[in-house]
Amino acid sequence: MVDQIFEIQWDKSTDETYVGKVLHVGSRAKMSKQAADLASDAADASILTD
Repeated sequence: MVDQIFEIQWDKSTDETYVGKVLHVGSRAKMSKQAADLASDAADASILTD
């Protein structure tokens, strides 16, 4: 099974969160897509409570 790294990019000008696959697989910041989605949800929640 190949580990996949996902990168979250939040563009403040569009208020959209993009989760894209990072092709380079390293030991840092490994996340499953589920973890990336959870992080995205947490970011959305923190934006709403600002």
